[in-house]
Amino acid sequence: MMEKADPAQKLYTRMRFWEFPDQYVIEPTDGSAGSCLAINLSVPPGSMMQTPPYLTEGDMPVYVTMKKMETEFSGLLGVAERTPGLYFSYDINITLR
Repeated sequence: MMEKADPAQKLYTRMRFWEFPDQYVIEPTDGSAGSCLAINLSVPPGSMMQTPPYLTEGDMPVYVTMKKMETEFSGLLGVAERTPGLYFSYDINITLR
């Protein structure tokens, strides 16, 4: 059985994926005032070690440690962006049947 969503939460109907040299940004484009999700790809200034990219918002971090993983993750986001009827939610099960 599907969990009931909190009325304050909203499932986005449209999202846009931005690819910048230092980060990926996923933002809602359906007119809602929802926050963006940014994936940082840069190394912090003064850091001696290579820090893997990380999500800057959300409960579950995703670490991309290899260029191959970064390419696959970017490809997956691109496919998800172009797929009609595919929705994202971190709080409730919205699996399509």
